[in-house]
Amino acid sequence: MTERQRLFFALWPPAHLRERLTAVQGELGRIGRPVAAERLHLTVAFLGNSDPERATEAAAAATREARGFVLRLDRFGHFVRSGVVWMAPTEYPNALETLHRRLRRELRRRGLRTERRSLHPHVTLFRKATPSGPHPAASLEWPVDELTLVASVTRAEGPEYHRAGAWRLPLGEG
Repeated sequence: MTERQRLFFALWPPAHLRERLTAVQGELGRIGRPVAAERLHLTVAFLGNSDPERATEAAAAATREARGFVLRLDRFGHFVRSGVVWMAPTEYPNALETLHRRLRRELRRRGLRTERRSLHPHVTLFRKATPSGPHPAASLEWPVDELTLVASVTRAEGPEYHRAGAWRLPLGEG
């Protein structure tokens, strides 16, 4: 039996996009605690304490025929209760919704649970934030070509993420 870990599936931005997201954080100013560049991601499914072996099997099945896609992060928002400022796509491709649905279905088939919330794709930029003033004009293009399984360990200084698996999502037609 594999030891349970706190897990989630995410899209991890490439280095050049993390740099742009960090620049956007700077443009927004000191509105909260910025998320470190190496922790910036978009959660596709949160599992909580779960079995990484079964999660890996589910991801392999869910991504078997999945395709990559392009996300355009072009709007900002604020979750007031949690104090989170985020950046998200105004619209997201069907391929992301399909990936999310397939992943949840395959996880359930293996007896794993995910959050019941519907998909609200976003990248958290700040925590403990109180935004003020207008947001900068930004439109960042993200060619998504990989799904990542992440193990999370909570520390006093913030979460520590470890890559537990990755699946290619070929870009292009199909």
